[in-house]
Order: sequence, then structure tokens, then C-alpha cells
Amino acid sequence: MQHGGEQMKYGFIHDAYARHVKYAIRTTPIDSFAEGVAFLQGRILGTKLGRIMRSRGRCVFSPFEDFDGKGDLEHARFGASS
Repeated sequence: MQHGGEQMKYGFIHDAYARHVKYAIRTTPIDSFAEGVAFLQGRILGTKLGRIMRSRGRCVFSPFEDFDGKGDLEHARFGASS
């Protein structure tokens, strides 16, 4: 919930993404992927939590290089075998 007690409308990010990138999140072509990532990261950094974490020098999101082929961050970071 937001400060005023109203329910948060989480679907708005999908609409904003589609307006900016011109594709839905799930149907974004690979050649527009970098633009979509930049848009989403900018939105994340623009949140109150994103600004606070960045000002403290904390990681706000992880780069793709930290993930393994399965999309598992912890598995890739710590080198655990499957």
C-alpha cells in the first residue's frame, strides 16, 4: 500500500514500458531489449528505495553477467553445481 492507504497499481509499469519501447514486455524483440532494460533500470533507480540504495552505494540490480544460463543469480554467483 502507498502512504495514503490506496492500493498500489502495479500494472502501470507494463503500460509505461509499452509506451516507451513500443512493445509489451513479453514480446519485446531482441534488438529492442537493451532499450527496455535501460528503461526499467531508470524506473527502478527513480524510486525512493532505488535512490536510497544508490546513495548508500548498494547494488540496486544485478548485471546479466552475474546470472547463469538458468537465470539463477545465487547459483551463478557462488558457482554451485546443479
